[in-house]
Amino acid sequence: MEHSHSHIQPLAYAGRPCLQLTTRHGTAILALHGAQLLSWQSAGHQEVFWLSPTLGTTPAPLRGGVPICWPWFGTQGMPTGAMQHGPVRNRPWEVVCVHADGRDYVSLTLAPRKATTADDALALFANNLQVSVQIDLGETLVQTLRTHNQGPEPFALSQAFHSYFAVHDATQVRIIGLAGLQYDDKLSGAARQTQAGPFTLDRACDRVYQQHVPAPTHHYTLEDPAGQRRIHIRTEGSQSLVAWNPGQDQARRMVDLPGESWRNFVCAEVANAGADVVSMQPDAHYQLVQILSVEHWST
Repeated sequence: MEHSHSHIQPLAYAGRPCLQLTTRHGTAILALHGAQLLSWQSAGHQEVFWLSPTLGTTPAPLRGGVPICWPWFGTQGMPTGAMQHGPVRNRPWEVVCVHADGRDYVSLTLAPRKATTADDALALFANNLQVSVQIDLGETLVQTLRTHNQGPEPFALSQAFHSYFAVHDATQVRIIGLAGLQYDDKLSGAARQTQAGPFTLDRACDRVYQQHVPAPTHHYTLEDPAGQRRIHIRTEGSQSLVAWNPGQDQARRMVDLPGESWRNFVCAEVANAGADVVSMQPDAHYQLVQILSVEHWST
């Protein structure tokens, strides 16, 4: 589909073919490979997403921005051989729908291209699922991941928006909205731990938080005092949030986290993960949504 529009322009960014979305409220840059958001700057604010200074090559996704994990998170529920976080972040996507409303709002919907190889992971493990992602840029940034089970059998769906939020110092960040929730600590193997107070980072972290009572929407706030801002994360269709940062020691073993770059991001991932798995019945539809906004904040 043609996507030439005054508010949607093709460009090369971080070594990838991308589309830049522009409204009077800000700009966003979306890589066509993996439908991965690489940048968002709300008007009057600094960049919201962190992106590694070490650029890899396709088909691997870049570290940073918002990779899409689908139709499984990690390798949850999948047999040996399933690739980490699913196959769609490693393949090209194409624009299937464009909508714009003057200078105030622009929207894109994309779907992954069909794989050309016979050993396609999606065909092997989830051949009957159809997926699309919609990006809406206005006063907020909205991502909607839609899944349709077109097959005759149920599918256990796990997924995430793996957002890397740019911060001035990860060890000073707090995430509000997790106090009292139980979480599984994937690094220590401890299950059903309880979060006391806001989330803070003092070492490597890989946790899956679960809501006590399912609700249509949830709201988390990432506070970055050194950056003097709050990032609001509102969710629909999610009862879990994943908090991740590799910490200093693990980052030293990762080629795309040079120096002290691990301090410059915190991953707060809107997800269906852990116990929050979606049972997709035949012909069922499901959508996972994150709505992001940013505000200035003086401590």
